[in-house]
Amino acid sequence: MAGNLIAQEEGMGCGIACVASALGIDYQEARKLSENPDWSCTKGYGCKDLVKILNKKGKSYIYKKFKEEHIHLLEKSGTIAFVKEGDDDTWGHYLLKTNQGWMDCWVNWPSINLAKAGYHKEIIGEPKWIIFEK
Repeated sequence: MAGNLIAQEEGMGCGIACVASALGIDYQEARKLSENPDWSCTKGYGCKDLVKILNKKGKSYIYKKFKEEHIHLLEKSGTIAFVKEGDDDTWGHYLLKTNQGWMDCWVNWPSINLAKAGYHKEIIGEPKWIIFEK
């Protein structure tokens, strides 16, 4: 079922975890759908890369730079937001909007032992990009 808690299994795998949850598949299956599966360990994924994976599984997603006119999309289950939590947030993080709240695939950050997934009632950080179904 879409929106299940999926923890990221690698340091740069938050996008893959959100895609896996949106598609209702496991992390490794989503990773294998990428043209560059090792990016979950090295550089992470841009919105364009994640949209390709989602659409490969029959979805119809697009991405846009977040603007105030997109605020309504933050309430839509299945929307993925790329957020930054301040000026010192070098990398950013992907979150998935679900019926339970915002799925965070590394809710216990900065623990490096084992990422755990959980939900936030409200979006954390400032949305910079959004991925959503047409």
